[in-house]
Amino acid sequence: MMRIRFIDTREEEWNEFEKIVSSHIVNYANLQYGEKGEDQLTDWTVEQILRQQQKYVTRNLGQNNRRGRIEQLRDALKKAHYTCVEFWKLEPTEEEIEQLAKGE
Repeated sequence: MMRIRFIDTREEEWNEFEKIVSSHIVNYANLQYGEKGEDQLTDWTVEQILRQQQKYVTRNLGQNNRRGRIEQLRDALKKAHYTCVEFWKLEPTEEEIEQLAKGE
């Protein structure tokens, strides 16, 4: 099994992960559920998104996930995607986004 190169910083980790999540959305989620506006997430509330995330958290706690390593990794991508949708459904203002980006 080939491992990915060592990643030095959290920002590099995120940048690599973001590429994988983006590919997951295009090649998996959109193909199964459709694009934004067509998919079920469009109509979901923040609470519904959090419940769906909890499903994946619970499934992957301890030895509960018998679906295999690829599905465990895919669940991590799904949680990241849900977190992104949750963030935008919270409707942050430009000021809030700027404040968060500055680390305030």
